Amino acid sequence: MRIVHLTVDWHPTGGVSSYIRLVAPAQAAAGHQVLVVHAGEPRDDDARLAADGVTVLAFPGALRAAGADETRHVPAVLDAVRAFAPDLAHFHASNNFSVEDAVRARVPTLKTLHALAFCPTGTKYHAATGQACTFRTGVMCVPRQAYLRCTSSRRPAAWWNNYTRTVRANAHHKSFGQLVVTSQYVRRQAMANGFDGDRIAVVPYFTSLPAEVPPVAGRDVLYIGRIAREKGADLVLEAMALVPGTWRVVIVGDGIDMAYLHTRADALGMRDRVTFKGWMTGAALDDAYRRAAVVVVPSRLPEPFGITGIESMAWQRPVVAFGVGGIPEWLENGTGGFHVAAGDVPGMAARIHELLDDPAQAAAVAARGRARVAREFTAAPHLRQLWPLYERVMAHGA
Repeated sequence: MRIVHLTVDWHPTGGVSSYIRLVAPAQAAAGHQVLVVHAGEPRDDDARLAADGVTVLAFPGALRAAGADETRHVPAVLDAVRAFAPDLAHFHASNNFSVEDAVRARVPTLKTLHALAFCPTGTKYHAATGQACTFRTGVMCVPRQAYLRCTSSRRPAAWWNNYTRTVRANAHHKSFGQLVVTSQYVRRQAMANGFDGDRIAVVPYFTSLPAEVPPVAGRDVLYIGRIAREKGADLVLEAMALVPGTWRVVIVGDGIDMAYLHTRADALGMRDRVTFKGWMTGAALDDAYRRAAVVVVPSRLPEPFGITGIESMAWQRPVVAFGVGGIPEWLENGTGGFHVAAGDVPGMAARIHELLDDPAQAAAVAARGRARVAREFTAAPHLRQLWPLYERVMAHGA
């Protein structure tokens, strides 16, 4: 089969990019011809995919929405797709619907919705109340962005643009014969917004399984992700302030709330116990997992999936998370770690303390998590779930 993946997200710290950098070579290793068309700048590490048998083409900006100008990129992308002559096109995180429609007119196509695309702000989270959003998308989403603070923007024009863009996106995505999401939670959100559940398949993310994992040698508590309120890095600090004994918090990531996070660490008297690493990829990130005793996923927003969790489990490191969004679908209490109720900081602290102070239990929980990843969240089971969808699309069209 000849498969083309098309995506906006190509930054090495992006979740969508990380997924494509795994699935494309896995498909090539299975004997398929694979092309990746992305909208980022060419990167030196694109060569690694070439070594794995994947062709990579960069068209900076090509898959981003550009208003009236979005058709400008159609000829170049279409020429690249035609030259490759794919049997199937798989879109990811693209919001240039003119490009998508042009490809769909010529190639059987499906699309993975990696985020909460049905929500005007993509978070399904109200900062004003600290609660997940339970409303379907509608015109009231415009004022809600103001009084429930679904977004940090204070500009009415931005609220309206978020809403109208999402209305257009929902109408566009409903026209696909096949969509893919990564959790049952996201599928339910799509159906609540009028999508046909029969056209939406759940195919969870996957990860690679390190050949060897060292035993835990320290008491590092690891957070990986954006530093933004909805991702909850500050709640890791709040939880660790309740955990006695020696430990170190390692923060991997960056974002708009980094200054606040430094301030919060100072206020809690733990600046000398928190290490800020910035974004890490490749061997450096692998080393952070190796050194971790516990990995924390403290999201306030309902995560569509939470790929950091299965990566941690693959490294045989226990996870403590809030049980929001799709997280309980891969994190079963006692297998890979524990989830606690949304926002339950004392509960999170208790679970972290338990795992740090009982290495034998932590090791057993982590071993069960790695075994589950090997069964359910590696390339082979992922591809087995994708192939029937590809065959359905090729048989019936986009």
